[in-house]
Amino acid sequence: MKSLTTVLFILLTLVFSPASFSKELILSANLAMDYPDPTLISHTRSSLIFKYDNWSFVHEVVDPKSIYKSIDLTGIDQVFLISIFDKTKRDSLPSWLAALSKDQAKEFNVTPTSVEKSAIGKAKITSVYDEERQSAQLYIFEELMTHHITVYGSKEKLDLVKRSIKER
Repeated sequence: MKSLTTVLFILLTLVFSPASFSKELILSANLAMDYPDPTLISHTRSSLIFKYDNWSFVHEVVDPKSIYKSIDLTGIDQVFLISIFDKTKRDSLPSWLAALSKDQAKEFNVTPTSVEKSAIGKAKITSVYDEERQSAQLYIFEELMTHHITVYGSKEKLDLVKRSIKER
């Protein structure tokens, strides 16, 4: 009986100890993200915030109806978001949408050399780092959704976040 109690105690300790919790954020059916142990995780209405001692990142699934308050970008949200980082794509948009894209590119401090692109499986990742603001914008484009991750910290922290994204 004592050995059964000991085994149960060990199992319960492992199950409920912080070390046993997965440090993996499931982004979608196809993607996950490993993350280092944060000092704080907070959830707002549409965002998940991971706070560390000297940096943080925020994850949200893009809602095409709320990118701009008075404009519903449903169905063209990915085309629009990609155009922020790609002038050629921007030039093919209607003039009013191209103007919004250009303004957003300026806000993100996008330059021809600052954009980094990669892929994980079928997902396409685009990011830009703003040295002056010490922040980055990262978008993950999947077939059914787009993720937006904002990193507040060094370029190395952006690279850490990008390396942590993986296929499930």
